[in-house]
Amino acid sequence: MAEPAFWSWWIAFGATALWLFGLWMRRQRSRQPIEVEPFHQTFAYEAIPPFFDHAAKQLHAFVSGGYGFTVRPYPQAAEAISAFLRQVLQREPQSLATFHTVAAVRAYLLNPEWDADAAAREGWNHDHRHDCVATAEECLALPIWRDLAERGLNSSCDEEFYSAALAAEVFGTDVEALHWQRLNDKPTDPTRWFKVVCGANDHRMAAVIDFAESALPLHRIATESESGDNVVREPGTLEHCDATYAQLVALELVLEELHRFPGVGRALLLAGLNSSLVRSRHLALRALSAWSPAQLDAAMLTALHRAAEAEPHEPTVRHFSVVVAATKATSTPPAG
Repeated sequence: MAEPAFWSWWIAFGATALWLFGLWMRRQRSRQPIEVEPFHQTFAYEAIPPFFDHAAKQLHAFVSGGYGFTVRPYPQAAEAISAFLRQVLQREPQSLATFHTVAAVRAYLLNPEWDADAAAREGWNHDHRHDCVATAEECLALPIWRDLAERGLNSSCDEEFYSAALAAEVFGTDVEALHWQRLNDKPTDPTRWFKVVCGANDHRMAAVIDFAESALPLHRIATESESGDNVVREPGTLEHCDATYAQLVALELVLEELHRFPGVGRALLLAGLNSSLVRSRHLALRALSAWSPAQLDAAMLTALHRAAEAEPHEPTVRHFSVVVAATKATSTPPAG
């Protein structure tokens, strides 16, 4: 009686193992169409807009080295790009997304680190590449793009505006004033801070600091724990959609650039030392490390030492120790 039970157990085990192996094989095969979706087939014929737009997104990811294309080579790459550019010239584009894809294609083709051997495995040769560059530049010169960009710059939709602003910059249009206007209209939106802060020079950073000091609740953030017992607050109760979180993120975006401008942004740094976000505290420390110890006044030293003592995250503690050691070499931290 024991023998049939023994063989039944092994048969069940074998069947389960085969089923799991078959499932694993199906998953392995299913990865291929995800990683190398044959978008060249879409461009081979006059696809209707939804299919064309989807394939264009895939192409954009491919030439930008984005997600979904970890498997190389893609043998039909040259064929796909040629067909895509021809279709852009033949159809009247309705979206700046197509413009950005063409611009990405041109950048891909003009990459100074172009690997001719690897490109050959994807269907490229010198003449074909040269012809596609010329076609891409012809596509970028279409007058429809400027009309779409002008329309997008007047849009209330953030996504449309930012797409149009990127295109306008390619045309040489200065959109800095528009970014400033949108930030003034909605200073609670961290995305609008990013567009103004990113790449700021001395003049613009001075304006950013002035605006941040008036638009963000820096004093409340910097003095939230007046007793000093709980300088670093944990962000567990913060929701990513609430106003407090948005203000902290906006502060963080400014702090990220302050290391390039030592000696300025005192109120921002005081707030950053007491931010609920560990990255904000780290960014404030990075900016302070560019200051000379003599530039740190009593209030800044107090905030620095109190925050260092209350910091719960070990990696940030190590960075605190470097800045604190530098201040101790030239000054004594104030009492209290």
